Amino acid sequence: MNLSYKNLLDFFFYILLTTCSINAFTIDIFHRDSPSSPLYNASMSRFERAQNIFKRSIARDSLIQPRDVQSGLKFSAGDYLTKVYLGTPPVEQLLLVDTGSDLTWVQCSCIDCYSQDPPFYNPKVSTTFAPVKCRDPQSQCLLLDPDTVTCTSKDQDCSYKVGYEDGASTSGFVVSDSISFYRNGDPKATFHNFAFGCGTRNSGGVDGGESGMLGLGYTSESFVQQFADAVGGKFAHCLTPHTSRKPGRLKFGKDAVVTGRISSPLIQVPDVPHYLASLVGIKLAYNGVEMEISANTSREMDVPRIRDALMLDMGQTISTIINNYYVPLEEAMLHHIKRPRVSNSYSNLCFREKYRRRKSLISPSIKLLFENRELVLPPRYNFVEVEDRVFCFTFKPTEEKFSTLGNIHSIDVRIGFDLVKSIVYFEPMDCA
Repeated sequence: MNLSYKNLLDFFFYILLTTCSINAFTIDIFHRDSPSSPLYNASMSRFERAQNIFKRSIARDSLIQPRDVQSGLKFSAGDYLTKVYLGTPPVEQLLLVDTGSDLTWVQCSCIDCYSQDPPFYNPKVSTTFAPVKCRDPQSQCLLLDPDTVTCTSKDQDCSYKVGYEDGASTSGFVVSDSISFYRNGDPKATFHNFAFGCGTRNSGGVDGGESGMLGLGYTSESFVQQFADAVGGKFAHCLTPHTSRKPGRLKFGKDAVVTGRISSPLIQVPDVPHYLASLVGIKLAYNGVEMEISANTSREMDVPRIRDALMLDMGQTISTIINNYYVPLEEAMLHHIKRPRVSNSYSNLCFREKYRRRKSLISPSIKLLFENRELVLPPRYNFVEVEDRVFCFTFKPTEEKFSTLGNIHSIDVRIGFDLVKSIVYFEPMDCA
């Protein structure tokens, strides 16, 4: 096949995609420090990459204000990236992917921006771009969090701003344009009239290189909610580790297999618009012996069982556990792991391994208990080697009202969201 003929076929396939209902597509997703990432730094040691797991999590925590737990937009400290294409003609953008964030935004029309590797999105050269105005009663501006957008006049552009305590921020105006997804150079899906943020001022807290954020969160401003009908309210992710040369998968619609033996209802908690699974308990298993750890759930709160909620946040690296669970979990680890404890800034719990050749720390396996089944977390990710023979625990305590499953414990687990049935499914598998 000659090049011009292939380009012609691609064009007709593109037209077919953009004029038909989208019901299934799959794209690649990769860890920013993996060899498959455009941001891969070959000069970094394996210990530096492991340390980044903790550093990004610490940075993310320091950026979150109380209201950002509700709005969900927490840029920086993200780990997993994908490529999307905005506008017509499509311009490649490298975006952090986050199920804990809602608004998608990219740097554009820059007044004050950080450096990025792909070209900047320029709405002025896109034939499918449209400004989002405040005056239209059906305006897409109404999709956004009222704490985020500003509309003082009916004739003005819909503007947005999100700030953080340390000065990190993204601000600009909301636009509408096409968003396209490719895989291996082939177009897979295009969606028109997608509302997202054109960030003219973006500073602080971003690692650099990426163009912005792809929000897959719970509220109406996220990509999956804006096009819920087109994808049937279904999506799934399957992550590979930062050591993998193969990308993971992000699937939408019929491609997203949202079935399995392990599942949980997605529970709703007022003022917490996030994906929350119902966590019944935690179990440890070691040398054939199991021990269940149950939280002392507080009943004095306005919302019963909120302390049993588990937030599913792909943008967070390590997992956080409420103190009622974490304290007995740490005590059990200390009891079973017969290695010298080491103090450092990365984790509450670190040990020094005796043997140089051992690449992982032998420790109890951790099981998350849902209403119907147990999910065994991959043991090799419970501790990460941050220095020679020093392994640190990838869980930490939190004062929040719920625990969070970080992306390191989502590796090699396909997590499928069925937003129509309000169910999340978990299936351990090789995501490569």
